[in-house]
Amino acid sequence: MLQRTRITAIATGLFTLLFLSGCGGGAGPRAKVKGKVTFNNKPVTAGTISFFGPDKRSGSAQIKDDGSYEIPDAPVGEVIITVEAPDRSKMMGRVDQPQRPPGVGGMPADMDPGKSGSLSPDKIVPVPTKYNSEKTSPLTYTVTNQDQEYDVKLTP
Repeated sequence: MLQRTRITAIATGLFTLLFLSGCGGGAGPRAKVKGKVTFNNKPVTAGTISFFGPDKRSGSAQIKDDGSYEIPDAPVGEVIITVEAPDRSKMMGRVDQPQRPPGVGGMPADMDPGKSGSLSPDKIVPVPTKYNSEKTSPLTYTVTNQDQEYDVKLTP
């Protein structure tokens, strides 16, 4: 009887240790972070913001035209932040479509290139290349285990 109790206690201890060490996928704790991205006090109007955390965990989100972002799955802990904006020079040859009523031409309204809301290349705020890579970005932040707001302020 004592032997069985000892084995059960050891098995329970090992199971608890394995559970607490996170051996089931290594996703780690996550949290929602939202805020605004600005460059020289102007909203960054398009692009991607990413948080790179410990153990190769990351979370990212698209930046909206008002500079706002929301990362629903940011890794908890010290992160390096990267910000990438679209390359305006690659978009300059694009011809903006005239606005027309949604759905004209047999396209669903949310896919219609003529609908308002598409950002023209001249409205994209360029971001210095140092922010494009986790190896060169000077931006760091500590994500806590709860929803939070963090404004990212970029400088030249």
